[in-house]
Amino acid sequence: MPCSPRGPNNSVAHITTTAELKAHRQSYAALANSFDPVDFDPQSMAKLAKAAGFQYLIYTTVHCDGFINWPSNLTNYNIKNTPHGKKGRGTFSELVKAFRAEGLKVGAYVCPSMWNNDTYWAPDALTSTGPVCRPNYLPASKPATWSQFTSFLHGLVRELVTLYQPDTFWFDCSNSPPNTDTHLEAVIDTIRSGNPDAVINIRGGMWS
Repeated sequence: MPCSPRGPNNSVAHITTTAELKAHRQSYAALANSFDPVDFDPQSMAKLAKAAGFQYLIYTTVHCDGFINWPSNLTNYNIKNTPHGKKGRGTFSELVKAFRAEGLKVGAYVCPSMWNNDTYWAPDALTSTGPVCRPNYLPASKPATWSQFTSFLHGLVRELVTLYQPDTFWFDCSNSPPNTDTHLEAVIDTIRSGNPDAVINIRGGMWS
């Protein structure tokens, strides 16, 4: 800080205090309470993709803001608790069904840099600051905190495998041993148990 992030309608918020930062992040998270893409049509999207020559879709199941695009049991910050989800709908689940019905593969993009997680930006994600694609502490200096975070991350992967058996996992950022080792080797067997032919891509390093 200070920082000037853009918001709705390209407005700019000038943040100079921790209290302003917390309020801004709470306001951002509250956007999920109005998420309801009424014109979302996965069947048409899948048919158009196939006609255009697509062979697969990789969907952002969770990005840096930590919002989970499937009905997760690990956090309430997920699509199940949006107006869209309360109608019994879900973007990723519907895309999986529609694209596979067209004979196309479906992959899950997972960003391990989750700024809303108190074990990633510790001790309080609403007020902590840090680098873009790394935790705000050295994992070796807080092994218990980092272990909590990686356990959460691995739990998300297990949920995706159980629900959707993705054809691809695309892990982005924070996978660089030794400083930010997310120990993805621990979930390889899980991924392959759900889909033996699953492709696993990692940006920013490999597991040790």
